[in-house]
Amino acid sequence: MPSPPRMPSPPRMPSPPRMPSPPRMPSPPRMPSPPRMPFRRSSPLPNLLEDDDDDLLQQALALSLAPIRPEVQIRIEQDRRYQEAIRLDEEKEALAAVRAAQEVAEVAATAARNVAQAFVEVFTQLEPTLQYPIATSFAEDLINLRFRLPNDKIVNHTFNRNEPLSSVIQQIKYDLKSSVPISLTIYPRTVISCTPDTPIHVCGIQNRSTILVVD
Repeated sequence: MPSPPRMPSPPRMPSPPRMPSPPRMPSPPRMPSPPRMPFRRSSPLPNLLEDDDDDLLQQALALSLAPIRPEVQIRIEQDRRYQEAIRLDEEKEALAAVRAAQEVAEVAATAARNVAQAFVEVFTQLEPTLQYPIATSFAEDLINLRFRLPNDKIVNHTFNRNEPLSSVIQQIKYDLKSSVPISLTIYPRTVISCTPDTPIHVCGIQNRSTILVVD
């Protein structure tokens, strides 16, 4: 049989228009590379010494290991003796200064003791002056007191009842020939604790009281 008629090919569609390529961005400028450091040879010594430093160190080591010449040894010994002499002189001067200060302190202490002793001697040899003399006092104002001293000696004194306690204390110190502090106790055990300017009758001291003196 005869072949069937061939169908005509369909018409070819036109290609779509080609889109233009986007503009190409310029490449960023290339940064220059940092300068290369010169090659540094490692060293077994600390702090990476340079060649010159290595040479100096080797020279120092060689000098330290070299025997010391006799004249250098003599100079070193002379310097050592000189420094030792200076040290000894400084120690002697410091010791002399300490001794001088001690002597001055001893002289001052001795002078202070002498002054204190002279004051005691003068003080204990002066008979106390009463603010209310016996000769001008009324008989009813007078009180007789009996004192037992630390050495068990008994002394008797008469005072105006208005006489301050300080006059009594001064009288007893005159009797004792001493300036050491004392305390007074009305027999048997009433301690007198008044201030020195208090009249003795206010302190509880009465006529014919016995007063114990304790130093």
